[in-house]
Amino acid sequence: MLASGTVVPASTKPVYLYVPPGQVRKWKQHCARWSACDQPVLFVRVDDSPSRWGQWRQLRESQWAVRARD
Repeated sequence: MLASGTVVPASTKPVYLYVPPGQVRKWKQHCARWSACDQPVLFVRVDDSPSRWGQWRQLRESQWAVRARD
């Protein structure tokens, strides 16, 4: 995916990035944050990472439960 309309040579290797799903959907607005507006980008998906707030909350609460037992 290219954020700008520039032409990239075929020999250019893509940059692999893990970015939050909301930034992937609106890449043109967020590419500057990653310095990747004029580069081909392939987005890496990490299935075991908590990408939604509910999953973050579950992870955080489970960590607190472990700390409380110690």
